[in-house]
Amino acid sequence: MISLKIMLDEIININGIYIGVDKITHFTGSGYLYYKRYLSAIKKGDSHKLSMEKAIDLGIIGEKNILGRYASGVFSFADLEANFQGLLFGIELCSSAQPLIMEKNGRWAISRSFNIKNYVNPYWNESYNPSYYYEGKNLTLFPKSITVLSNLSKYCETYNSALIQNRFKKYQNNSTLSFSVKYIISLVNKNEIPNPKLFDIRKICSEVNLN
Repeated sequence: MISLKIMLDEIININGIYIGVDKITHFTGSGYLYYKRYLSAIKKGDSHKLSMEKAIDLGIIGEKNILGRYASGVFSFADLEANFQGLLFGIELCSSAQPLIMEKNGRWAISRSFNIKNYVNPYWNESYNPSYYYEGKNLTLFPKSITVLSNLSKYCETYNSALIQNRFKKYQNNSTLSFSVKYIISLVNKNEIPNPKLFDIRKICSEVNLN
């Protein structure tokens, strides 16, 4: 059986939140695509709310298809949150009442400092905000669902440690549901996108503890 160890990205800590380094690309690159989709909808007369939903839908399409399911067998909810925070950064950068960049004397200037920790939240963490793993082959040539389900219970001792329990409690106490998280939850409840509950280490380890 394939180990999860060969599937993990490098991890970085931003303001106490542990995330895969790929989330930075989602924040910048995918966030930019969200922002373009948002602006397109705004220009067509859509409301701010509907325009944000259309931007998020773009990310969902990617996770359901080539960027997620067919490339890696993963529908990443944490990726979607990083994408969305990139959209918010784009709005703050250019379109807010007090944009981060402004034109002064014919040149662009930064109006105030930028700190990425203002955008990173616990929903960027794939343990706290678990992914859904598809059955069937993908470009990695093996089904992720079998690999994940057969390995996650091995990490329950680590999950139950004081370090991780305290980390999750901190995440819970300091997390606020973003517009994207709320919208995505509504889609999960309507069965329009996969439900990641099966792969939630909290659920898996609670069942292991009962046994």
